[in-house]
Amino acid sequence: MVPFRGSAPALNELIAGNVELTIDNMSTVRPQVKQGTLRALGVASLTRTPLVPDVPAIAETVPGFEVTSWVGVVAPAGTPPAIVAKISKDFADAVNQPGILKRLEEFGATFGHR
Repeated sequence: MVPFRGSAPALNELIAGNVELTIDNMSTVRPQVKQGTLRALGVASLTRTPLVPDVPAIAETVPGFEVTSWVGVVAPAGTPPAIVAKISKDFADAVNQPGILKRLEEFGATFGHR
């Protein structure tokens, strides 16, 4: 294991041939996979994704294997409840716009809980 301070340095080292593989979010590596700079070996969802349908799900080899990531919106502790409520409502309104959801899905986002 080689620790990196984020995806960008890890991908740079992978492309340069200094590391043999990495595990990262599809939204991060998809452009390089599409360009052919990187080769996707597997996806960590339970089933294949329509974004890269020829790439097997790791669960096809290791039944039940699934890795998900959590993305959240945070504010400093002590943010007044009224501000938190407004941010929450505005964020939900924005994310639920059909164009935004479509764009997020194009990046590889899936929504298990909405």
